Amino acid sequence: EWFIKNKDGIREGPFLVDELREMMKEKNGLVPAVRETTLVWSEGVDDWAPLNQFRYLRWRLLMKGQSELPHRRICLIALEILYRLCSLAKSVDKKGNPIQPLPKIKCFLLIPKNISRLTQLLLTNDPQVIDGACKLLEEIITCDRVV
Repeated sequence: EWFIKNKDGIREGPFLVDELREMMKEKNGLVPAVRETTLVWSEGVDDWAPLNQFRYLRWRLLMKGQSELPHRRICLIALEILYRLCSLAKSVDKKGNPIQPLPKIKCFLLIPKNISRLTQLLLTNDPQVIDGACKLLEEIITCDRVV
């Protein structure tokens, strides 16, 4: 869910991405309520910024043409790739001692902005996306088991 600042600087929302898309359409010759420079904010975002500064919104709202894959499928593929990268990046050595520093992929995913995006996937109504996010989160936060 996203909030916008309207032309008078007043906060409006929350809006779903599909609602923002509708608000970007010109109606009866009037300027759209939302443009790529409209200030937007969402939970987990530090401060208000223009819509075109958010990759997710640029991808969903500003790209022209059709995607080869549906958004859900892209999400599942990305989760699987991240999981495989994390599972290859061991956090402990053969003796069970922690490896310092942590592998780069795990450090990257543990950055607050990234971990908040990942945990937002737990709020979807899609069981496969939730399972993929849980599997990845578990891989990130648990130490490798020494056999």
